[in-house]
Amino acid sequence: MILAAVSDFGLDHLAGKADIHINLPAELLRSPIDIPLPADRVVLEVLEDVQADEAVIEGIKTYRRRGFRVALDDFAWAPGQGDARLLEHVDIVKVDLLAQPQETLEEMVAGLRSREIKVIAEKVETRDRKSTRLNSIHEWISRMPSSA
Repeated sequence: MILAAVSDFGLDHLAGKADIHINLPAELLRSPIDIPLPADRVVLEVLEDVQADEAVIEGIKTYRRRGFRVALDDFAWAPGQGDARLLEHVDIVKVDLLAQPQETLEEMVAGLRSREIKVIAEKVETRDRKSTRLNSIHEWISRMPSSA
């Protein structure tokens, strides 16, 4: 469906100059396919339910060798928990602010940036969410050194 839209309308018409993000299920990570889109405009997203086994990691490496950037989608982290193996192989982490406790947010983002991983905040759309967390997040982000 994505390829049909791109071929009918053109990538610039659909996305402007923005990158396009494509969710990849575990099967397409374990068995990489050819993606006939410009790698410099595409971010391949690893969904949050994908388990970091060797086949998935090898698939991510394959896509990155082909020039695609890879993102972890809906990422949430707690100190000492979770599987960090995927972090060694991604360019972007999309942080789920609904799932990420405020008290661990600063440590998590600092850790990701120290690995030169771009961090994108997700799920900040609701007015309630903005009023309860946006001010502290904005203040905190404004103090962080820019890396990207």
